[in-house]
Amino acid sequence: MLYPQAKTRLLLNPKGCWDWWGYTRPDYSYKSGLQMKAVNNMVKHLLKNPDAS
Repeated sequence: MLYPQAKTRLLLNPKGCWDWWGYTRPDYSYKSGLQMKAVNNMVKHLLKNPDAS
């Protein structure tokens, strides 16, 4: 199971929310967005290493 988390940032994201309004970059909701890339890489890692914890 994967539970990705966002980091808190004092001015941009003080509560550590997932980027649903574009505080990271304009492409936040596309595959090229920072968080989307990170989650995709995490899923790929889990698929290659099913026993990873």
